[in-house]
Amino acid sequence: MVSHIDADGLSAAAVAVRALERLGKPYDVEFLKSLRPGDVERLKNENPDTLWFTDLGAGAASLFANVEPVISDHHVPSARGRYHLNCHFSGEDGSRYLSGSTTTYLVARAISRDNRDIAPISIVGCVGDLQDTDAGRLPGMKAHVVAAARAAGLVAAVDTRY
Repeated sequence: MVSHIDADGLSAAAVAVRALERLGKPYDVEFLKSLRPGDVERLKNENPDTLWFTDLGAGAASLFANVEPVISDHHVPSARGRYHLNCHFSGEDGSRYLSGSTTTYLVARAISRDNRDIAPISIVGCVGDLQDTDAGRLPGMKAHVVAAARAAGLVAAVDTRY
């Protein structure tokens, strides 16, 4: 797994790690500021069975011939992939509608409904990515994640005003 080295990326990786642990799947995690050509070559040479990019890799789908990466990202994509979840593909703004951690949370929820308890981690990622600053709340799909977490008793309230 490769993730962005910011609050949203750290949270996205935590969500993905928890989902993989529940599946009993082995994993390694690497955090990068950006995906540079040298990183791509190194990752290709490692020849992984699966490569999951969280909050990073919006353009990675076309870079790997030996493995089709899983990408859960909210940045503007430069390529589509078979396993690429990104709100831009449905015309939504990734700086407002979803964060990398909530996109990764949606993947974790698709893997198993048991992963709903990971929602608070994805909420932390949204706030860490400053996605609440325009509206003073978490809009878009993030609001649904907050509502589901509240309904499940996982969070009492999310007040991002400071």
